[in-house]
Amino acid sequence: MENKHLNRRQTFLLKWSPLLSVASLLWLIVSLWRGPLYFYYLSVCSGIALIYGELSIRSYYQNIGLLTAFSVALLVITERFARNAFVGDITDSDLGWGFASQYASLLLLSVFGLSWFFRSRILKQSGRYDI
Repeated sequence: MENKHLNRRQTFLLKWSPLLSVASLLWLIVSLWRGPLYFYYLSVCSGIALIYGELSIRSYYQNIGLLTAFSVALLVITERFARNAFVGDITDSDLGWGFASQYASLLLLSVFGLSWFFRSRILKQSGRYDI
């Protein structure tokens, strides 16, 4: 079995994913503290974020560029759909930024958290055992 070598961007993400996931968790806590809380909106966004995190990590470490392009388009469409379906039309711009901040922090938390979680598996597949 041939080992796949990681480039500098991939090793950077694996090396700093614990710190970046903690930072995105703090961002999520602050955005939830300041913004309105809608349980259904947050649960749908969490599901979307987990799917996106899995797709982005898979495409990032297996070099599938087309999957990333489709997943980014999916993100934009699903966030607008989830916001309109569970919250309604938002006229206040500060309220809209609060929802967008919650959504973005959930996405980053899922990407960094999942890369932190699967770090040892990715390093084992690449033939490296430490960064």
